[in-house]
Amino acid sequence: MSEEKVDQLLALGHKSEAVQQLYEMILQAAEKRDFAKAEGLRLRLIAADDMALIEIIGAAEVIDAARSAAIDPSYHEQWQDLCHGLSEEENNALYYALKEISLKPGTAFIEQGKLNNRLFFISQGQTNLVCQHGARQFLLEKLNAGDIAGEDTFFGISICTTSVVCQGQVTVKYLDRKSMEAWQESFPGLEEKLRAYCLGHSRLDSAKAAKNLERRHDTRFPLEGVVNAQLQDLKGQDLGASFRGVLEDVSAGGICFYIKSSTQSTARMLLGRPVSLSFSWINLGLYVRGVIVSSKYHLRNDYTVHVKVTNRNDPLFVELVQKIRADRQGNKKSFK
Repeated sequence: MSEEKVDQLLALGHKSEAVQQLYEMILQAAEKRDFAKAEGLRLRLIAADDMALIEIIGAAEVIDAARSAAIDPSYHEQWQDLCHGLSEEENNALYYALKEISLKPGTAFIEQGKLNNRLFFISQGQTNLVCQHGARQFLLEKLNAGDIAGEDTFFGISICTTSVVCQGQVTVKYLDRKSMEAWQESFPGLEEKLRAYCLGHSRLDSAKAAKNLERRHDTRFPLEGVVNAQLQDLKGQDLGASFRGVLEDVSAGGICFYIKSSTQSTARMLLGRPVSLSFSWINLGLYVRGVIVSSKYHLRNDYTVHVKVTNRNDPLFVELVQKIRADRQGNKKSFK
């Protein structure tokens, strides 16, 4: 049997025979675990006769069953809770989207202050979850086989706030965001199930809380007004068009403002980018430079953008924070 034979049958108008030939070829490809070929033949089957529902549905079931049978049993054992929450088709989609890599001791596969677009499943070995806080580095947690890493930045919009470093030889599987986005049409609920599992099993927040690292260094004060934001390159040169936002708050080390964005991917593209901000407050015209460190979705396509200020010692910016702090403290006293 060959695809050329199928073409000949279709050319002669022998559609039912061509369907049977394709179905048999799908069974053979699935048995050999050549799933790419099997799926390609299934698409040819649909194109040949989209009313051959018994064969089309049967082919899909055969391919899914063969995919499930080919999964390493240790994967189901290690990620038992996750697998139990997914359908057979969803489990197959996740498993075959994962890529596996081996890492040497001392390798940091998640680095604080950098971007991360991968969700990691630790298969073998031990890693350290660490956080640089000022001049000190804290060991937050040890992550072992069966743990996940990178969930905060994979599902959220933020640069990495911690690092994960291999203690010895480590094997991880990882899912990249592009693969997850490819599921949207075929498995629309899979992303949310994976998110719920990962955030439910995450040890990052509790580890930070145990070390008292969630407390902000600087008090934030409400700030009103319109801000003009301009992305820049590493040399401080403007890039592209500017965009406007609505100020939310300010601290001695950062500024937060709202923007409108129709997609999360657009907001995510801002991460790690140098930016200059210009705005007015009373009689002060301010120009602030910084780096976009996180963004968060709110209702109606609103996103907050959080900027770490890099010229925080600028006299006008210092004056702004001092005046707002004084006004806030004065208001508090007036209510006593």
